[in-house]
Amino acid sequence: MEIVGRNTPLPPGLIGVTTIEDSVTHGHVILKPPAGLAGPPHSASRDKRLAVCAGRTTETVESMLLCMKKHADNVPLQAMIQETAATGPKKLPYRGYTVLNSEAQAMGIKVGE
Repeated sequence: MEIVGRNTPLPPGLIGVTTIEDSVTHGHVILKPPAGLAGPPHSASRDKRLAVCAGRTTETVESMLLCMKKHADNVPLQAMIQETAATGPKKLPYRGYTVLNSEAQAMGIKVGE
């Protein structure tokens, strides 16, 4: 067992992920690597589009925005990250946006009211 506090390459085979808060297990999942490539690129993978997200800190939101810009052609990854924006501001008070597949460096982060 290892507590991971940084980005870490996934080892081969099955991986167990557990969420723990205040010494109480909230969830556990077993993951396995994908069997192959995901298939053809999404039809919007090259389009200019707005990406939004939410987090607990400025650093978290900035990290997610930079990840979406780095992987601008990975629409499923962006969809997963953008689901954070649907979480209420009491849990995730920092909000951010960027424009993907654009030469403009537009990116903003704001704390909720």
